[in-house]
Amino acid sequence: MLLLAAAEACVRWFERSAWIPPPSSFDGLVNSRLAEMEGRDFADAFWLLGNSTLAEGLDAGEVARELGAPAWPLPHGSASLAGSMSLLRMYLDRLDSPLRVVIFVTVDDLNLHGLRAERSQKYLNYQPSRVPWVRENVRLVGNGPRVRQFLSGFAKSMLRGRFSLDFVVRKGTGTYDGRPIRDNDGNHDRLFRDFEPDLDSISALRRLSADAGLPPPVLVLMPVTDEHIRFRERFRPGWSYDAFRADLRRACVASGVVFVDVGEPLDRHAWFRDTYHLNDEGKARMSPEIGRRIAEALRLERHSGRTQAQADPNPGSRRQSS
Repeated sequence: MLLLAAAEACVRWFERSAWIPPPSSFDGLVNSRLAEMEGRDFADAFWLLGNSTLAEGLDAGEVARELGAPAWPLPHGSASLAGSMSLLRMYLDRLDSPLRVVIFVTVDDLNLHGLRAERSQKYLNYQPSRVPWVRENVRLVGNGPRVRQFLSGFAKSMLRGRFSLDFVVRKGTGTYDGRPIRDNDGNHDRLFRDFEPDLDSISALRRLSADAGLPPPVLVLMPVTDEHIRFRERFRPGWSYDAFRADLRRACVASGVVFVDVGEPLDRHAWFRDTYHLNDEGKARMSPEIGRRIAEALRLERHSGRTQAQADPNPGSRRQSS
């Protein structure tokens, strides 16, 4: 008991010292959001859903300025498109409807298999207030994975004969060094395993919005690094990211979903903290561009009755030059 108490105290000290973030309790996150949002009027506001690529890679304030309307970011870690839809359904059941829904994804969030699909099962099966108390309140349990990562990094630095805490990478400040992903990289293998595009969720998303009396939703394909895509094309011979984007565009057109493609692979590695998360510089660079692309797509829809997917056959070619 004394050892457990000491370990719990150490984890809390790590949190207070900002070496590791507080545990992210999904149940606590959802309930705190509902408490903050219930009773609010969202008739002129956009809801922004997605996972960490939204949470860490987009400045909602910049997007709101481009859209000329409030934008509420509602990210949920590791949510696939199906997972974000499950959460959207829950929010729509509990809150006043927004002006419009925008969902942000990468190629990995549209895989029927792999790591995103596995972790999104908790969203599909979610029942409020069913998370065990211990996971909510005991930091050693709730933050176990981050503690193991912290101690592993510390041990590796000691084995290299260098006492340092430099291995702790602050989200938003790290910079991807552009090195190729190893063929046996476990995390990327799990993300991309058995890739099968989840295009059926596109039409399901449109039906969900229509049933809620909302206009067609917006689907945004977020930027990733060129190496993120090179690995996938090397890992699965014959698979093409460009073909995937074209299939995604066709699925959005067929379903009446507004598609905004900002997903061209970028070689600007200084804008990323790893192969697919924008860092603070990338967020500052890309957020206004993403907001402009969304606003342009909605203007096209209003003025011509067509989505950007129909009007702009190759938006990825309009790459940011700054």
